Amino acid sequence: MKKSIFLFLLLALSSFLVVYYYWKQATQLPEWYISKEKATNSQVRQINFRNEAEVQTVKDRLQRNVDAKIENSIGASQGLPTKLGRRDGGDEKTAIDKITENPQAELGTQNIEIDLSEHEVNDLVISTIAKDKNTSKLLASTKGLNTTIKNGQVESGVVFNVSEVPKEELNQQEKELLEKVIKTFPFLEEKEVYIGVEGKPRVENGQLKLEEQTKIKVGNLSFTTAELSQRLGIPQEKIEQRLKLELELGRLKINDIEIKENNASLKGSVN
Repeated sequence: MKKSIFLFLLLALSSFLVVYYYWKQATQLPEWYISKEKATNSQVRQINFRNEAEVQTVKDRLQRNVDAKIENSIGASQGLPTKLGRRDGGDEKTAIDKITENPQAELGTQNIEIDLSEHEVNDLVISTIAKDKNTSKLLASTKGLNTTIKNGQVESGVVFNVSEVPKEELNQQEKELLEKVIKTFPFLEEKEVYIGVEGKPRVENGQLKLEEQTKIKVGNLSFTTAELSQRLGIPQEKIEQRLKLELELGRLKINDIEIKENNASLKGSVN
C-alpha cells in the first residue's frame, strides 16, 4: 500500500515538474526584451502598429537607406565619380542623382545587389507587417519587436500581451485563431509572451517565404509548422500562408535574398 502511494506521489511530482518546465519555457521572454531598458541598441523597437505616423517614420527611414544603397551600387558598377562639376559654374550635381532622375534613359534596367543590416531588416519586417491590416490588429498590443541574423538564419519576433489584443477589432477568423492559441496555451492569456519565427528566407514571385525547416517559437519552445498545425487544429497550409510576406522596396524589384553572417544581401533590379 505504502509502495503504491509512493509511486503515485512520484508520478504526480513528475507530472508537475514536466508541466512546470513546459510553462517556464513557454513564458520565457527573450534577453533583448528583458534588458531593453539598459540597451543602447535602437534596433529593439516598441512599435504601435495602429499609429500610422510611427509606422510611416520606419518606412521612410528604410526607403532612404535603400535608395542610398541603390545609388551607390549603380554608381560603383558604372565607375562614376561621386560628383560632376558644371562648366558654367553652377551647382554641382552628383552623377548618381542624374541617373536617378532618368534611370531608363541613362542606364536602362540595372541589376544590383545591396546589403541590409539587422537594423534595416527589422525595419523591413515592421514595414511589411504594417501593410497587412489584419496582422497589425493582432499585434496592436506589441511591447517590442526585434530581428536577429545568426548562422544563416533570421529570427524575427514580438513580445505582446494576449489579453490586450483588441478582440472587438478582429474579424471572425482572427478571433477563432486567437481563441485556439489561448486554448492550446492557457497559461499565456494574462502574460507577456514572445512569438517568433526562425528560418532561412527565400524570394519567390516577389514574396518572402521560409523553408520547410522554419520554426515557430513560443517563448523558448520551438515548433515546426506541422507540429503547430496539429496543436492548434489549423491546416498547415494556412499557417504557412500567414508567414508569407509581400516585399516592396520602392523601385527595387527583389529577385533573391541571401542571409550572410550578420546581414541580408538582396539581389534585384531597378529601372
